[in-house]
Amino acid sequence: MEQKITLIDACIAFLNAGDYEKAIEVGKLAVEKYPDNLVAYLCLGEAYYRTLKLDAAYEIFKKAESLTNKKENLMQIYSRIGQILENMNNLDDALTYYNKSLSLAKELGDTDIQAIALKGIASIYHQKGELDKALGHCQEYLSLEKNEKGKPIVYNNIGSIYYEKGNYQKAIENY
Repeated sequence: MEQKITLIDACIAFLNAGDYEKAIEVGKLAVEKYPDNLVAYLCLGEAYYRTLKLDAAYEIFKKAESLTNKKENLMQIYSRIGQILENMNNLDDALTYYNKSLSLAKELGDTDIQAIALKGIASIYHQKGELDKALGHCQEYLSLEKNEKGKPIVYNNIGSIYYEKGNYQKAIENY
């Protein structure tokens, strides 16, 4: 018996293969055919995000947000919307979404999403020149990050913050 592949499965397959334009093409058909399916919107939104079609990604993720009340889904959606808004330089709204994601991640005990949200929050505070807040969030991130691969970037960011604060010795230690 031949297994039937849905448009949603095809969107995910194209997304995973890195063929984002095909994922968008199939994702559009998927949300048209399955207008209440969260996964269809998540796949299409992710494809838009990865092709830097940020306005479209934002609209799709906002629609996805309206399709669920499950905390695990909302935590992920809020994180991605925060990233989209940060990339669009809409820092205040990005901060709101990162904080929503962080709150749910703490409630659910998801340290991976907490780390992502903290890194985003720190980045925004750094961009806004609120260096003490940025530093605090970077340090909280380091306490959660289990993967050594992500830490050097954060230590570099901490070094930059100390440099901007004029504390060159601490900057050197972190660089």
